[in-house]
Amino acid sequence: MEKNLSRFYWYRLTKFGLFHIAILVIFYQQRGLSFSQIMILQSVYYFAKVLSEIPTGAWADRVGRKKSLVIGSFCHSSAYLLIFLSHSFILFNVGEIIAGIAMSFASGADSALAYDSLKCLGREGEYRKIEGNATGMRYLAFAAFAPIGSLLATINLALPYLLSSIVV
Repeated sequence: MEKNLSRFYWYRLTKFGLFHIAILVIFYQQRGLSFSQIMILQSVYYFAKVLSEIPTGAWADRVGRKKSLVIGSFCHSSAYLLIFLSHSFILFNVGEIIAGIAMSFASGADSALAYDSLKCLGREGEYRKIEGNATGMRYLAFAAFAPIGSLLATINLALPYLLSSIVV
């Protein structure tokens, strides 16, 4: 159970290893999409995420939080790899749908696993501190990975998506 807690921080750091976030619009424009199409893609992502929150949460509760996190990570990685390889609006939509669902698989399951681990160790009172530190890891990831992705984009705009696929 103690390992779950240290892994929780690493999971949060890598889950938000989104090197592509700062260049997302420019990447899609380079691939031939209009600004309207890019905004549609973002809407599709959030729509998929919202629609899948309850079913994936129930699945994590029923089948297992660790399995949910593994599936979410695999799908998230696959989504960014698909986007990296794609050149069509339809495939970008598929990638964004997969990414939205993948985030739902992880949404809450990571925190629930941390809480369950603390409860097994008799340390539930530490949850707020652990969750706060993990949230800090999330923001650290955004702060560290986005500028690196921006630098990589000067070489090739698709590289940040490839690296996001690997880290996530």
